[in-house]
Amino acid sequence: MSKVILGVLILSGSFGVLAAETISGIFPEVKEVQNTNDYKPHMGFTAGMNSPGGDNNTTTETGVNIGFQPLIPFDLGVEFSTSRFNSDDDQDYKRVSTLGKATYNFGGEIPLLRDTYVGGAAGPVFLSGRTEFGAAPLAGFDIPLTKNKKKDFVSLGLNTRYLYVTDAPDSLITNAAVSYWF
Repeated sequence: MSKVILGVLILSGSFGVLAAETISGIFPEVKEVQNTNDYKPHMGFTAGMNSPGGDNNTTTETGVNIGFQPLIPFDLGVEFSTSRFNSDDDQDYKRVSTLGKATYNFGGEIPLLRDTYVGGAAGPVFLSGRTEFGAAPLAGFDIPLTKNKKKDFVSLGLNTRYLYVTDAPDSLITNAAVSYWF
């Protein structure tokens, strides 16, 4: 994802003054929320693939996330997800994650890039019979399915993260997401 962003920035650098305006639009000005619509509270459902390291097989993962924007363009939220996978040694593992997350939302007029975010997440990871700590860099996008992006709309997105877990297999997780923005 960072290579894509870097490529876009390099390409737009060749367009002179227009590029300066485009690049500044990609990184929105940090400012306080002025009205309740700017908080952008949202709730979403995710479903995708969890590819844990080690002898564990890839499995499905489902989850729920909620969040809001306390400061433009930053978002805070929490994500609950679960997956169950079998390892090559025929053991069945259940993983439930409760991660707090913070993201930076890009802006501007470039399609897809304006709806993209990057950030991190951390929190407890509950494994069959024990609790570990997990942390993950993450990236994704949420594309609004309606023209009114100020209030009451649905978005469709994709996100990916690499979850580092203290004493358990790390995981590459990729999910599709459907979110409702209040």
